[in-house]
Amino acid sequence: ADCDLLGRSMKAQMREANRRNARHVVIAGDNELAAGMAQVKDMQGHDQQQVALPDLLRVVMEKQGGE
Repeated sequence: ADCDLLGRSMKAQMREANRRNARHVVIAGDNELAAGMAQVKDMQGHDQQQVALPDLLRVVMEKQGGE
């Protein structure tokens, strides 16, 4: 798991995730956090799922286990 603390743009962060062959990324920006949500993006299928923060760990673990 990595967290970008360099203030890079979303596009740059997605490029970095692709470079590292990340299977999934969690997007938790200011808007998502204010809503109590996060986005889980599948980097291969390119689908994205909105997830409530209390469910985030479970959803990510299920996605990782499904490989």
